[in-house]
Amino acid sequence: MTQPELRECPGCGRFQLVPALGPDVTARCVRCATVLRRTRVDSLSRAIALNAAALALVVILWTAMLMRVSTAGIVHDTTLLSGPSELVRQGLWPLAIAVAFTTAVAPICKHVGLIYVLLALKLRLPLPGLAVVFRFARRIGIWAMLEVLLLGVFVALTKLGDLVHMDIGPAVYALIGLTIVVVWADAALDSHEVWEEIEDQGATFVGTPVDRVLAHRDGAVGCESCGLVSVPHGHDAHGHDEHGHGSRCPRCGAARRWRSNAAAARSSTR
Repeated sequence: MTQPELRECPGCGRFQLVPALGPDVTARCVRCATVLRRTRVDSLSRAIALNAAALALVVILWTAMLMRVSTAGIVHDTTLLSGPSELVRQGLWPLAIAVAFTTAVAPICKHVGLIYVLLALKLRLPLPGLAVVFRFARRIGIWAMLEVLLLGVFVALTKLGDLVHMDIGPAVYALIGLTIVVVWADAALDSHEVWEEIEDQGATFVGTPVDRVLAHRDGAVGCESCGLVSVPHGHDAHGHDEHGHGSRCPRCGAARRWRSNAAAARSSTR
């Protein structure tokens, strides 16, 4: 069973108490039905296995043959690295960097970061920077556009299949499997459980246990990154201290932002 916690709905901003939940239970906002928390069974172990499998598939994807093109007796094997390399030769190095970042750097950083944090929590290892690494892995995962890569590969197979003879390599099957495993890994991970484990081990951004708010207080704000509701000390209603600096979440270190009271008026004038 989880511990009761106060949450700010990311959809409508309503503060509400999420009760203790058992495994495979979903809590939704009472006003807009946005999911506040979805618990999983043995979330850490499943997420470790799935992220390790995804990392292995990424390595296969970038090292194995993508497709073999043959025409007029000329045979050419291509890999995923051939795309950015050709873009660099054509002078399109900014596009090559974008392709390499979204298909290699971002997925590898995401899975390595998650494995680093999850293994440390599972084995109770006092590794440094767990909160920062987990937040970074979750943020950079947004840039891992494997589904776009999969769509591009199938478009290439469809368009070039009428012009040349093509044989699919093992990297294509690795890409299909990787897309499925990544979705499975994201669905199996209960990020709130990870943050609770980070709190239990004292590996928060401030390095100490955080103040758990179970009743709404004036000035309380919910973190957009980890969901923790806390009350900054010495800050005004706009989230700034007397020197004009913004506050950070004591659990994950993300910058906290108050919802604007004039949001509806601003939206209607744009």
